[in-house]
Amino acid sequence: MCRRSAATVATARSTFASVDRAVATVAADLRHMNPGTSVTLIGHSKGGSVIKHLLIAAHRATESDLPVPWDGGATLRHGICIDAPLDLIREAGSIMFGIRPRIWPAARPGVPVACATINNWYDPSGGRLAGVPNYQVRTWNDNFHPWPPHGMKSGLARRVLGDLGAMPSLVVTNADTVSPPSSVSG
Repeated sequence: MCRRSAATVATARSTFASVDRAVATVAADLRHMNPGTSVTLIGHSKGGSVIKHLLIAAHRATESDLPVPWDGGATLRHGICIDAPLDLIREAGSIMFGIRPRIWPAARPGVPVACATINNWYDPSGGRLAGVPNYQVRTWNDNFHPWPPHGMKSGLARRVLGDLGAMPSLVVTNADTVSPPSSVSG
């Protein structure tokens, strides 16, 4: 799966656990890439939060007729947010403190980024991006194959990338997942 193609796969990682720093780093990386380079971001847990922040920045820029923070560089085409068990625990803790997590609708006008969410078997929430496909990992897949992190292993990675159009040559019919709905209602 590590061969060159039309899409460049980048992994969004937090820098010293700071989502804001990671957003700035990823936006700078996108800005310094060759114009027209098609990028797919894959973020696990906080990395998924980085992708969500980038989508929000793109939406706000579009609403204000301003350029996106990475204008002049690569084009963000696909975003895959992988939710970890810790995300669900963190959100439950937030609710106890009166902070209500919000599912952000990724399909916004002016944000031409195809997105998907992947949930592991501990998390029945259906994903944290409304209106995008959600893939559910089967129990045995997480328990017997702990790395790479939830969702981006075996046939599931190929299926998600193929379904989003990030890697058309990787379309897989059987991917060790529960079939996702065409969209998640928000």
